[in-house]
Amino acid sequence: MVTPCNITLSSLQEVYYMIASMAMLYVWDALISVWKDAEVFTRHGVRFYGGVYILSRLTTGGSLVGSLVFLCSHRDNCERILLATNCLISLALICNSSLFFVRALAVFTESKPAKTLFSLLWLSTLSASIIPFGTAVTFKEPWQKCIVTVVEPITAVGFGAVVTFDTIIVIAISRQVLQLNSISICNARLFSQTCGHGMGAVSRALLHSGLLYYSGIIWTTGITVMCILSPRSWFSAYLRWAYMLCSVTTQNVMVGRAFRSMKMRATRANASLHTSFTSPQLQSLYFARMALDDNTINDTSNQTISTRRAQTPTQAESSAHPRPVSDAVWVSRDVEIEI
Repeated sequence: MVTPCNITLSSLQEVYYMIASMAMLYVWDALISVWKDAEVFTRHGVRFYGGVYILSRLTTGGSLVGSLVFLCSHRDNCERILLATNCLISLALICNSSLFFVRALAVFTESKPAKTLFSLLWLSTLSASIIPFGTAVTFKEPWQKCIVTVVEPITAVGFGAVVTFDTIIVIAISRQVLQLNSISICNARLFSQTCGHGMGAVSRALLHSGLLYYSGIIWTTGITVMCILSPRSWFSAYLRWAYMLCSVTTQNVMVGRAFRSMKMRATRANASLHTSFTSPQLQSLYFARMALDDNTINDTSNQTISTRRAQTPTQAESSAHPRPVSDAVWVSRDVEIEI
């Protein structure tokens, strides 16, 4: 058992190991993704979505650097370094959620109520800005180290808001992508969601990258929230603060993988479909919904996605050969999604 102001040497070593492991994870992810980042930004340039991604990477890296500096800082710098590091943690949390927020806006680009709802929900993630004001620090004389002595339970609000927002976004996007599937049997839909069968390349990447991100962050963020809200005698404040860093770093690594996967898959899919873009500077994805009356694919003209309705096939043919929905099909109207 430890108290907030009396951290043991073993707990201090645990904090060091956790922060060092998160720093190595971040560096490893940055090294293996350098060429992918270069390819993405060379082809698409730095737009709003890419700018948020870069900001999330910088703030997460900055929070790790700040934590490493905090471990060996002197007495006079303890409070300032902790405040700066916590500000970067807050900004990183908001930026990571903003990447998923932009993805939701892209998928629901035709639905104003959905975009309004997601915008209001995203505002809840701004509660992460209270993190810098929920911690306190002191200087431990015997070890000559700065020690986090207090992590207020209110800091869990920011992490709870982020994981709740991400959960809603993942469910909404998964439901929207599954509606693109023309298979109406529940078991077939579940199998399609799990394996991606019957979906186009971009839809499959959009679905699986989101589920991969969510499966990676739900347990780290959940543990962080439970650790912060647990009785103070269970964990030292320093260890709670280290869990906050672990949660932010894991979230950034996973959302970065989702961003790169989606961007690169979109480029390849659009190149294979030979679709033209509304603007040479924008990378667009084209999704379409196929209703149960089955719209068929018509011819391409001038390598653009057109809107034409084909004749409805017979019920026998439709039931015998259910067709999967592609990422670019010709239906009654286009739905353009910019990611």
